[in-house]
Amino acid sequence: MRDAIPLSGGTGPDTTKATTARPAPATILVADDDKSIRTVLSQALTRQGHYVRATGNGATLWKWVQEGAGDLVITDVLMPDASGLELLPKIRHIRPDLKIIVMSAHNTLMTAVTATERGAFEYLPKPFDLDELGATVQQALAGRQVSPSSAMTFADYGQHQPGAGSNALATTLPADPPSSLPLAGRSPVMQDVYRVIARLVPSDIGILITGESGTGKKLVAKTIHDLGPRRGSKFVSANLASLSTAGVERALFGAPSEVTPGLLSQAQGGTLFLEDVTSWPAATQALLLNLLQTKQFIAADSSAPQPLSARIIAAASTDVEAAIEAGVFRRDLLYRLNEVPLKLPPLSARLDDIPELVSYFLAANASGQAQGNRRHFSEDALRLLHSYRWPGNVRELENFVKRLSILYSQEQIDASLVGKELAAMRQATEQLHRVQKASSPAGQGMGREVQQSIEPSLRAHEGFADPAWSLSESIEAHLSSYFDSLDGALPPPGLYHRVLRELEKPLFELSLQATRGNQIKTAEILGLNRNTVRKKLRDLEIEVVRGLGKRSR
Repeated sequence: MRDAIPLSGGTGPDTTKATTARPAPATILVADDDKSIRTVLSQALTRQGHYVRATGNGATLWKWVQEGAGDLVITDVLMPDASGLELLPKIRHIRPDLKIIVMSAHNTLMTAVTATERGAFEYLPKPFDLDELGATVQQALAGRQVSPSSAMTFADYGQHQPGAGSNALATTLPADPPSSLPLAGRSPVMQDVYRVIARLVPSDIGILITGESGTGKKLVAKTIHDLGPRRGSKFVSANLASLSTAGVERALFGAPSEVTPGLLSQAQGGTLFLEDVTSWPAATQALLLNLLQTKQFIAADSSAPQPLSARIIAAASTDVEAAIEAGVFRRDLLYRLNEVPLKLPPLSARLDDIPELVSYFLAANASGQAQGNRRHFSEDALRLLHSYRWPGNVRELENFVKRLSILYSQEQIDASLVGKELAAMRQATEQLHRVQKASSPAGQGMGREVQQSIEPSLRAHEGFADPAWSLSESIEAHLSSYFDSLDGALPPPGLYHRVLRELEKPLFELSLQATRGNQIKTAEILGLNRNTVRKKLRDLEIEVVRGLGKRSR
């Protein structure tokens, strides 16, 4: 008698909804101390045609694995008697071909990174999407994705490798990111970011990080460096947008008369982070392209070329495709830089992360203060922060929390203080706009900054929109401020399409949210053909989750 539970009732696999070929039925071992999750997984996997053995503890899972049972493991991280992350290297040691999917409600970056480093086929944060889980199971069983364990080595694996016949189960969890790696937040969009970072950490593949100003692109690049095999070498950051061609060459390759070597020599064996590449002059882009193609350079104090051993991570705050269409960025350079794209969400797309971010910033600012980590924002204050747009993203929130920590000594920061400071921030921004118009040099300088920020998002500079304005008046205010900031200069070509894109994306996202992801109803309320809606969703990079509304990629 087969030691598995065919929950399909003997009727065979359900093929009524099958659209692609499925792998042969498999026995899947599920370990989770939550009975409801075990039930849901068992039913969903049985509908796919598989057999399920479910348990609420790690000891039983470990026993099954030792007995040779199962074709795939799905395990929770935290169980009463064991940590799924500690079981990972043990399972991989005795059954290296057995793929493991890890689930966790402990949704931090280090959970994703540790799961990947210890050999997990995939990491899924809770709550998970059943369709995504089903697709991942099919990939694991069909072998359509290479297990990361062969390429990803856990630095401390020797400390976790079990001895012969070991049955020990540990319950330790990975620590949250240390203070030098402040990537906080457990929102769905940040879980997607964490999973990509986890895959990128151990590799040397080129990365292009995109996102609005203030979303933390440099922080993510530094995190990838600090968690990876290059952590013992330097992380070097370079912004070459404002330098002349000669200045760029001197910065990168060094100068014979200078004691400090060039940035390329400093970054050898480490990581070179290139900021704001879409705003680099054409000559600088050409120099970088040649560097990436040849993979070698000649330092100023040498006559012989040396191989480039630094990992290149680049970042852009503007819409890269719009920059290419406008003729200000090279497409061939994009192909060299963008081996793996990583898009960071704006703070407005992850407002539920604000309490955790605020707690982190308060703790970071508490050093040397008598109150220590006791300081906190009241619930009403957090709700007020949640209602603000944060056009400056996480950086703006960090500066705001820091300012309140300095200005006020209360242990609890309430809504009245937050409202007062938000109003002051809005007034200061309006004053800055007036300075831009009154001072030509300052206006020109600020014009370049606004030009860089307006292309990815035409946002209200003051954060709050005036509810008395019509949509037309709000757009006119945005555009008027933008043109004023250029101080007579003309914007780069393609403004019409950039403005339309910024209007279309929230329109489609909010319509999908209202219809809970129903594309037919969305097409109806927009008055568009369904195929047009589908094309727009692809073009705008909006992922639809039926029943949950939208999720931006």
